[in-house]
Amino acid sequence: MRFISAYALLVFVLISFASAQESPDSQSIEHFLDKLARSIEEGDFDTYESMFHVDAIGVVVTSETEKQTRVIAETLKQNKIDFAEISSGKRRQSIEFKLSSIFQDSSSAVVSGMIHYWSSEGDAEPAHWYGNFEWYLLNRNGWNIVASQQGTSTSEAWNSIE
Repeated sequence: MRFISAYALLVFVLISFASAQESPDSQSIEHFLDKLARSIEEGDFDTYESMFHVDAIGVVVTSETEKQTRVIAETLKQNKIDFAEISSGKRRQSIEFKLSSIFQDSSSAVVSGMIHYWSSEGDAEPAHWYGNFEWYLLNRNGWNIVASQQGTSTSEAWNSIE
């Protein structure tokens, strides 16, 4: 009986994934990413914070065998100071996304790709960071990140993506 229940659940999950296709209307996700990038570049903390679900979690992959998890609300508290420096003009930062896949239906999405982030203070040379990401989103009156997994990558990997 347990085997049949597990099989039925697997079939349900497979059917759900088959119907959640790579959406031809990924514009709303791209709009979400544009809004996210703009909030980072402008130091708009309130908009940035609103793009995460209140109970969102983050996973940072530090090596092949090590991952750290954190409630995003904790990270947002730390980021608030950085955003104040951006909005005051003390620091500059920018972020770009290259997407490798978007799977979505009307209420949820999984978005994967790469990030290129840079930051600088004053006239200093910017520090660059490249990373991989996978975000799980819910659409409840707008998209919100529910879970995020990120890891470090390289400029070579970034440049290899079209």
